[in-house]
Amino acid sequence: MANILVVGADSHLLREIRDSLNDSEYNLTAVSNSQTAIDEIEKNNYNLILLNYNHNNSDLVNEINLDLTIILMIKANEKSEVLELLKSRSICYVVKDNCFPQFLSVVVNRNIDLQETQSTYYESLFKDSGQILLLINPTTGKIADANTTAVNFYGWSKEELLNKTIQEINTLTKAEVFAEMKAAKEEDRNYFQFEHRLAGDQLKDVEVYSGPIMINGQKLLYSMIYDITERKQLKEELEGQEEKYKVLFETTGTATIIVEEDTTISLANQQMVELSGYSKRQLEGKKSWTDFVAYQEELEKLKSYHQARRSEGEEKPPNTYEFHFKDRFGTVKNVLINIRILPNQKQSIASMNDITELKVKEEKLNQNIEQARKLHKSFLPQAVIDLEEIVISSYYSPAEKLGGDFYNFQQIENKLIFYLADVSGHGLDGAILNISIKEKINNVIRKESAAVTGEDILRRVYQEYQKDDFPEDYFVCLQLGILDLDTMRLQYNNVGAHIPPLLISRRGKVNEILKPNLPISTVVNKDLIDFNDQVNSVQDGDKLLLITDGLFEESRAGEMFGEKRLVELLKEYYPLSAEMLVQVIREEFRKFIGQKDKYNTSNDDITLVVLEHKGKNRLEKEFASQLCLLEEIVAEIINFLKDHTQQIMDIQMGLHEMLANAVEHGNQLNEEKKVKIKVAVTDDYLRIIIQDEGTGFDHEEKLNNSLEDSGCQERGRGIIITKQLFDQLQYNKKGNQVCLVKFRGDKNG
Repeated sequence: MANILVVGADSHLLREIRDSLNDSEYNLTAVSNSQTAIDEIEKNNYNLILLNYNHNNSDLVNEINLDLTIILMIKANEKSEVLELLKSRSICYVVKDNCFPQFLSVVVNRNIDLQETQSTYYESLFKDSGQILLLINPTTGKIADANTTAVNFYGWSKEELLNKTIQEINTLTKAEVFAEMKAAKEEDRNYFQFEHRLAGDQLKDVEVYSGPIMINGQKLLYSMIYDITERKQLKEELEGQEEKYKVLFETTGTATIIVEEDTTISLANQQMVELSGYSKRQLEGKKSWTDFVAYQEELEKLKSYHQARRSEGEEKPPNTYEFHFKDRFGTVKNVLINIRILPNQKQSIASMNDITELKVKEEKLNQNIEQARKLHKSFLPQAVIDLEEIVISSYYSPAEKLGGDFYNFQQIENKLIFYLADVSGHGLDGAILNISIKEKINNVIRKESAAVTGEDILRRVYQEYQKDDFPEDYFVCLQLGILDLDTMRLQYNNVGAHIPPLLISRRGKVNEILKPNLPISTVVNKDLIDFNDQVNSVQDGDKLLLITDGLFEESRAGEMFGEKRLVELLKEYYPLSAEMLVQVIREEFRKFIGQKDKYNTSNDDITLVVLEHKGKNRLEKEFASQLCLLEEIVAEIINFLKDHTQQIMDIQMGLHEMLANAVEHGNQLNEEKKVKIKVAVTDDYLRIIIQDEGTGFDHEEKLNNSLEDSGCQERGRGIIITKQLFDQLQYNKKGNQVCLVKFRGDKNG
């Protein structure tokens, strides 16, 4: 039966209400004024309020609990006034006119039916829920209802549970409950944490979410309860682990910080305090790690690392790098940092070592090594040596600042003695060993002079090496040649160098001239080494290439540079001068390894030496940078070449273009600057080398253009035209020397 409270109705109106409503369905209670109504509502549960509206009781609308339904009984002229009340809460009204009894019955029945429907709905949700649910009388604390899940959780029967108060279940004292409620308010959370007692005095940690609910006109407390016992135990275990890791964090021995995604330092250890000069209180939550980066250019790079480390991109930044750290007092320190993202988080952990003193020592060591490098380099011959019959071009790049390869050339009377040594190790020890080998070879040459043989030199080097008692893991690979400049007879010896010298002859034929054998070492008996030489004859235009194994054995992505790649280059570019052939090999190797740094980025020293027999059929000219001299110079060269080719007109046109470029664009018509010309004729090709004394230019761009792309620029057009007239056109790296090649015989027809 629904309980209805009637407020402010006189006897006549109260009789109309009773006549309108069925007494068997509704229990009516009548009070005369607002205060009495409020007292009654607090003591008893009502489904709805019937209020005879007037100016004296209008405030009652706002004082009554929002969960109670109010039906206003008004006069027809009070509609506009009541409409203002409708804006503040859900209210129904019935006009006291002739239809009042009928309308009142309809409105009351509809509201009661709606409450019963809602009650049934909530009751269904309550009973069937898998969540622990209790309904509690907020005044007495008595448990009004409990669902099946709650009964199973607490372990009492439903009857036993409904005979208990919440105070019997909650183990906290009244003061402790009040403290928890205060803490929840301060922490702005909508739940409480209690300890509940279950049947058998078992204790469980719970989170309780509570709120008021009106059921069948009764105001109750609706409580959802979550068992957090395991979660709390896990939290305590994690806190124990956290304490353990905190100890580790503090005792890493390096300055260590936790960095948030926004770069804020959230945690710092004592070593960071010492490194930075700030206290933990000043660091944690207040400083960004970017505050300690000394230089702007480093800051931008490190910020990009920070962002990339948190992105989904494939390219990840380095985890370890150096940067300049500025402390609280403005002191800049060299710091090595190692930084990692914490698993499944956006935070990162960074540990930093102050390597300032180490960098000072490293710099001093580098200075010593740099001095040794310069000394080692000073022992090497110049890159290009131009003798009467032979031109030698060389290139050397150490794997470190100081390498383990060494080569030298020495002319004694009519003999050219040259050698290439590859010793074990790099750095200072390799350089010292090379200097020792050089002195041993020089001593033998000084003693024997022009009568010396390669076998004499190698045997003596072996003997002296054994006397020096080098460590067993040291060894020397040595290629040595003696070329008779009169007869062009080459004696060649090789101990240990498993990349034999290559002889490039007519038509680009490439031959190995001597197979390797064992190296010089304290663990290799001299009887096991073949010191005998091999004799070859060097023809006009032939080239001899000496290389160490660093070139062949360098690999990228599992692919070696290899002999095949080199041989293909030699077959294509063999007509070029020794200097340009070295340049072509260097550039191909640089492309292969992607070298960009000052020093060699390969794993071993790279050494190239090319000796070229100039041949007897050659012409060399030099003239001042005057355009008026071109016709005369071109005529002389064409006269020299006319009997060696059927395409003299092509050569004449291209030669004139390149000489004009050298005079006008290279030397800028400066008559004090010279243009040098070297013409060589072999059975295979004609070659013209033109060199000016200018600053050079970007020849690659010009060579890659077509004739149409070159526009009206004379120099560009001249180069493109000449490239079409000759079989090969190659510039040196600087761009002030060009090599023109025209094949003879079968290649040109």
